[in-house]
Amino acid sequence: MKHLLVLIMLLLLPTQNAIAQTASPPHALDGVWQTGARDGSWGFVRFAQCGGHYCGTLVGGGGANVNSEYFGTVLVQGMQWDGSQFAGGTLLDVENGRVYQSRLRFRGANQLRVSGCVFGGVICGGQTWNRVD
Repeated sequence: MKHLLVLIMLLLLPTQNAIAQTASPPHALDGVWQTGARDGSWGFVRFAQCGGHYCGTLVGGGGANVNSEYFGTVLVQGMQWDGSQFAGGTLLDVENGRVYQSRLRFRGANQLRVSGCVFGGVICGGQTWNRVD
């Protein structure tokens, strides 16, 4: 009888994990985030819902080499919470015009790990962005 109870509990664990992973994000993505510095400059990206997904628009920047011509550009598109991260969207690198598959992972309420990937997610690079609002 004891073994049967243990077996039933083990069978229920994956279901409970699946339910836990479909919960809402642990922190709000909405708001302005500062990108990591690159070539002496950084950007400010505002995340908000757009068409049932989340998008991030470059709303400002700072540093020695900031290029204001990109302000207003949507950098991040189509992000959806998958239970553990925001994924399924893209990330535009305005400096080279390339679009990468992207994922966003919280590192606490005020830090976000932003990754851009190629080759189906095999090769990824990223930055940590910090909430500014």
